[in-house]
Amino acid sequence: MRRALRAIPPMPLLLAAALLWSRAAAGQLHDGVWLMGQDYDWTNTLIEGNILDFRSGSLELATANFHIELHSSVANICDADGQLLFYTNGCKIANAAHQLMENGDDINPGPVHELQCFREDYPWQGAYTGGPQSCLALPAPGSDSLYYLFHKGLVYEQDPQTGLNVLTQPLYYSLVNMAANGGLGRVEVKNVPVISEEVGGGQLTAVRHANGIDWWVLSAGPIGGNLYYRFMLSDEGVGNVFTQNIGMAHTRDLGWANFSPDGLRYARYNPENNDDVFLFTADRTTGELSNFVFIPIDEGVTYFNSGVAFSPNSRYLYVSSALKIFQFDTWADDIAASGVVVGEYEPTNEFIPEDFWGMQLGPDCRLYVYCNSCDVVHVIHRPDERGAACQFEQAAVSLPWGIFRSQPHFPNYRLGPLGQEGLPCTPVVSASEPPPPPGPELWVAPNPSAGWARVQGRALAPGPVRLQIIDAFGRPQASWTAWVAEGRLDEPLPMAQTLPPGLYWLLLQTAGGQNQVLKWIKH
Repeated sequence: MRRALRAIPPMPLLLAAALLWSRAAAGQLHDGVWLMGQDYDWTNTLIEGNILDFRSGSLELATANFHIELHSSVANICDADGQLLFYTNGCKIANAAHQLMENGDDINPGPVHELQCFREDYPWQGAYTGGPQSCLALPAPGSDSLYYLFHKGLVYEQDPQTGLNVLTQPLYYSLVNMAANGGLGRVEVKNVPVISEEVGGGQLTAVRHANGIDWWVLSAGPIGGNLYYRFMLSDEGVGNVFTQNIGMAHTRDLGWANFSPDGLRYARYNPENNDDVFLFTADRTTGELSNFVFIPIDEGVTYFNSGVAFSPNSRYLYVSSALKIFQFDTWADDIAASGVVVGEYEPTNEFIPEDFWGMQLGPDCRLYVYCNSCDVVHVIHRPDERGAACQFEQAAVSLPWGIFRSQPHFPNYRLGPLGQEGLPCTPVVSASEPPPPPGPELWVAPNPSAGWARVQGRALAPGPVRLQIIDAFGRPQASWTAWVAEGRLDEPLPMAQTLPPGLYWLLLQTAGGQNQVLKWIKH
């Protein structure tokens, strides 16, 4: 029997939970440190590692000797204050002291592990090749010391016609207890199958449940279908697995996937075989996807390099192919037609290409674009801005050590409950920049109302406004786009006369990135 999903608590419990979350969200810096490392000196029994540290509010670089190589199947996580806890390469789990964590060996067991994770001549080398986004670390809801590591295994299968087939299965979890060993942690259980059958390679990501506490973990199904797997992680542990068939079948995997910071969009990109970008609306209450949109990408060349990410305000979708970076406006009536190229690769090193791979939103509100094998990271400095104003900079960050497929992925750990989403990041603001403009004035009138009602406002940025009506249980009731002219908004609420009496939330996001939540009571 499938366990019932946890519903959003009714008011005033929702308000109380939201307030508690808002006080704690600023400290959810589980992505405060990013690790990247590759073995450059084979005489050194440790790995030359890069540390990208965001805890001060802006990026700072450091180096360390890591216990394990980091490429392909990588993940790391910090505590709520940004202190590094552990990291993995799909073979082992290492602690913050760069030592093997107790019981942290033999991750993803089997013949592929034996082949890839142990080298007799160089035992400190080896890494699992599950692909980008094949490992994901999440804090356990309701605990300050327990963390889940989800990781995808591989199976090599001989096929008489096609040769070697690489299957991604199963999807495991391992549970880490950071209260053990004086804070260095212990793996309590490991390699527990969540999904035993074949799943898609990589593209493992998660979004906070509508209650702002639990998680929905999402993975595409195997090549050749349009199947998606999802399950909830709560204080009761890993829940039952649900499946959904939606959108087009995909013919490639190992691309990149991401939820928007507000959790209302999900996108994945596979650049080969014309799979390109699949964009969906996401329901944080049920974890279901809907409203499939296909976005073709003119890569120019066909590589399997790919990345996809959203701007902090969740409006702009960025797509990185090998040689180009595209921006799409998800507020546009025709999203695919809104695409513009905001970055093009310019070769600067004939021996080490610095082309574009995965993408990750940083705690500083910049988008970081990884390369495959190089010693730089590219940056989109102002991803909330349209077109060239987003300020893409190739090779903006020079790393102390080179990397090979070190592409850590982090979900939005700071996403709160519906109506109290909060900010996914804190932008770095120069002292020379002008102060931000005053916020808009918005209201619902009449409020309370027995029938019709309108949302009105002034001092709004011109352009489209996305509006959504959410009921007291976090369920979307209506969603539409209005237009602000001369800074004013006067828009009737659809369904105002047909909705049952109760408490509702009206979510608004303006073209200028301004966000506001209004309360509306229907008699």
